[in-house]
Amino acid sequence: MAEACQQFPSVVDRYFTRWYKTDVKGQLYEDYCILQHSNRICVITLAECHPVLQSGKNISSISYQISANCSRLQNKVSGKSKRGAQFLTEFAPLCRITCCDGDEYTIYRCTFFNYSKPLRTNLIC
Repeated sequence: MAEACQQFPSVVDRYFTRWYKTDVKGQLYEDYCILQHSNRICVITLAECHPVLQSGKNISSISYQISANCSRLQNKVSGKSKRGAQFLTEFAPLCRITCCDGDEYTIYRCTFFNYSKPLRTNLIC
């Protein structure tokens, strides 16, 4: 049974194209991996060489409260044109990751331009 599972690619490998955005906002090694589904929806993830993953840091909290008046969790959309969606500018903060050692990382929205070429292999840092 285990052999049968190993011969098929993962769901991410089958249905997503990987795009990498390196050194977001000039922060060295704070790289993102954007997974683009075949239906054009994108999922922003941390790249393998991001300090949170590279150092094996423990995450104490993830906050979607961007400011006193803006919370990403309060985003209510409806309809085909997604009425009520929050408008995100280039590099608008999506969330803040706080690690147990006190380090804080802000995850930003990325534009879909100026990406490095799509890769099907792991990013080497």
